[in-house]
Amino acid sequence: MTGPDAESAGWRRSGPRGSSPYIWHENARRSRLEAAERCFTEGFEQGRRERLAQSIVLRLFYRRGIDAPESVRRKVRASRDPDEQERRRSPAYEVRGPEALFCAEG
Repeated sequence: MTGPDAESAGWRRSGPRGSSPYIWHENARRSRLEAAERCFTEGFEQGRRERLAQSIVLRLFYRRGIDAPESVRRKVRASRDPDEQERRRSPAYEVRGPEALFCAEG
């Protein structure tokens, strides 16, 4: 597309570094920004849920007065699945030691 209609449609003759033509229409820019914000928010929320699930298990041991060794902390933090952490939460109330939490899983 060339001519005056090209400028009004969002086309420009050259890119930011003199490359080939590109489209940068207001609607396209808004759409890309909304998609980026949505992806960031979803990733942030997922990471927050993972960290919360991990910290609950470790805090349960702390509140019960049980010192969790670094090997157990690493295993709990290595899990990225909130469902797995949720399954560990109930036994964490009852086990005698942190190592028993992983023995009970199998």
